[in-house]
Amino acid sequence: MKKTKASSGYYNEEFLRKTAIIIIIIALVFSPVIFATIVERLPSSFTEMFDNYNYYVKLMISFVAIYLLFYYNLL
Repeated sequence: MKKTKASSGYYNEEFLRKTAIIIIIIALVFSPVIFATIVERLPSSFTEMFDNYNYYVKLMISFVAIYLLFYYNLL
């Protein structure tokens, strides 16, 4: 039988940290206040595109942010 550490809990701290970072990124990207502030500073042609494809743009931004964190071994 394999012995485990007595101090190891039911959770993995590394997974909790990674999950918290991902949730914060998603919350920042999908926040209506932050996204609206960024979009209103863009030219009108980009603003129309962001308004039409709002959900897909947010998904792409969150994917790129999480991918970059994994690429630079920050997660």
